[in-house]
Amino acid sequence: MKWLPEYSCRVKAIDEDHQMLFNVVDQLNTCHLEGGTSYQIKTAIASLVRYVDEHFEREERFLRRVGYPHFAEHKQQH
Repeated sequence: MKWLPEYSCRVKAIDEDHQMLFNVVDQLNTCHLEGGTSYQIKTAIASLVRYVDEHFEREERFLRRVGYPHFAEHKQQH
């Protein structure tokens, strides 16, 4: 997965989070394709889960703060 400019939501902090998520998924994919050990893959998955949880919390706080009109639907997608 590669980040593309058209994915931007034009909010720097959120875009940076999304780019980091792409990077973590790419690292996990590389680890898998290059025959990483089960420990390396488990560690990469744990990092991804942790970062996703942190990102969703940050993004939801931001959306509530700015009064995003479709917050409930967006939170459900998370």
